[in-house]
Amino acid sequence: MSDPTLTDLLETAGDRHEVGPAPLEQMLRDVRRRRRGRAVLGGAGLTLATVATAILVPVLMRADDAASPPQPASSSSTHPPVISPPRQQVDLKGTWVVAALVGRNGRSALPAHGPNKVRLAFHDGRLTGTDGCNGLSGRYVLRGDRLHVRKDLSTTQVLCVPPPPPLSSRLLDVRSVTKDQGGTYLVDAAGHVVIALARP
Repeated sequence: MSDPTLTDLLETAGDRHEVGPAPLEQMLRDVRRRRRGRAVLGGAGLTLATVATAILVPVLMRADDAASPPQPASSSSTHPPVISPPRQQVDLKGTWVVAALVGRNGRSALPAHGPNKVRLAFHDGRLTGTDGCNGLSGRYVLRGDRLHVRKDLSTTQVLCVPPPPPLSSRLLDVRSVTKDQGGTYLVDAAGHVVIALARP
């Protein structure tokens, strides 16, 4: 039986029967006290539910965000990525005549006499040659058009008259190889031709 119904019955009973006012009033006060207690408990429960919701929802949302994998950042640019073209593979294998040798001063360093005496040969990472007087040997690495002559390049020490061209020192300046219809060229880091090669 609900409290309002009980209250009505008690009030009606008080009207029909001669019940002392003290017991009836006491019962009504007890009913009202129980109503107030339930109202307070109900309000406290509602308050607790609201606070719990306010605390748990953000925590659960953070946990959900942490569990989901990170999404890649979308680029607003519509340009495709820049892809460098593969470097051209240049074949240096075999024997070459040094058709031109440029000194660090920008002038020709080949001797005027004895053409075709300055030569180089490349074979499977091994470099051999002659500056027209002394022989040289060493190692090289060729990847695409990138050429690196190792610093352990060695030369014989024959006293030559006139002095030989600076072939070994200029080989160490080479960084790449380029080729066109005119020949094959060894180029330094600044893009300047150091040595021009031709087949004998």
